[in-house]
Amino acid sequence: MIYFDTCKTLIGDFDITILEDKIISFLPSTSKDYKKKQTRLTQEVKRQVDAYFRGDLKEFDLPLLIKGSDFKKKVLVQLLQIKYGKQKSYKEIAKEIANPLSYRAVGNACNQNDFCIIIPCHRVVSSHGIGGYALGLDKKIFLLKLEGSLK
Repeated sequence: MIYFDTCKTLIGDFDITILEDKIISFLPSTSKDYKKKQTRLTQEVKRQVDAYFRGDLKEFDLPLLIKGSDFKKKVLVQLLQIKYGKQKSYKEIAKEIANPLSYRAVGNACNQNDFCIIIPCHRVVSSHGIGGYALGLDKKIFLLKLEGSLK
């Protein structure tokens, strides 16, 4: 059974999609009119996201169902290793997954992250600047400042 709910954050509303006992996405809300149902898991997502934005949570502990190619999965799992308040470059992530020339593909995988904020693609930056962000640079800057890694 698939369940949907909405989580309000300081950077906008996000749709939570749950498949049985796993989160399959946490993405910016769309105008689609889903039949929403709160579950224990959607409540836990909201609790952890709220704690993150208050600065009380540094690492999410949620059951994620990461979909996509093996490469995308490797990248997203590696992003979970970037600690709160830290940043890594696309090149560093590429090296860490033993694919050192794939930094552009790392950027593409970040852009296709179905778990905004929860899998911290906002912590991945360019070697020559802040890099891009699917939600917009203003939101990336906000999140990095919230975590204290950008002044």
